Amino acid sequence: MRFPMNYLQTAVLYLVPLVLSLAVHEFCHAWVAVKLGDDTPARLGRLTLNPIVHMDLMGSLVIPLAFIAMTGRAGFAWAKPVTYNPANFRRGITIRNGNMLVAIAGPASNLGMLVTSALLVKASMHGLPIPEPLMALLSRMMPLNAALFLFNLLPIPPLDGHAVLAAFLPAPLADRWEAFGAQWGTFVMWPMLIFGGRFLGAPIAAILKGVYTLTGLA
Repeated sequence: MRFPMNYLQTAVLYLVPLVLSLAVHEFCHAWVAVKLGDDTPARLGRLTLNPIVHMDLMGSLVIPLAFIAMTGRAGFAWAKPVTYNPANFRRGITIRNGNMLVAIAGPASNLGMLVTSALLVKASMHGLPIPEPLMALLSRMMPLNAALFLFNLLPIPPLDGHAVLAAFLPAPLADRWEAFGAQWGTFVMWPMLIFGGRFLGAPIAAILKGVYTLTGLA
């Protein structure tokens, strides 16, 4: 089967920054878990920036490629979640707080990639020589990571925001929240994946505007 050149170009422009961003996101989950005392991610080979290790065949390639074919955009995607054992956290770190720190590391990495990409684009305007392919990559990294940052902070199981919210809830309510996530998370998640773009466009634009203003791109 032969694909048109514009499809292949679009696929590369979306998939390369997507796979890189997902890899950094999952690596940061693994790194924080290890720093908190649990070596499970390291033993499972997840303490690496190698994108292949973190990729989920369906979520990182098949579904994004299908969305590109249908809409010209990558749509939603996911990587393999990092496995860790909060029981191994160092003494003095509660499981709830440890889970929150591991969870928030992912969205924080997306915000960091967004700001770094914007700073590099700004530097290119002041004479920093950046090859055109890298500039194309950076132009995709900014809106992509704004979307990943916001989406993953939504307090919907199994997104990172679910664990962040649980850390701030009273213990009985947090337990019920965790039980709800385990039972119904998948059913809540799919409608958000399909229809969430209709509601998140404006907040994502606001995040981009704030970063562009902060870095001087606005």
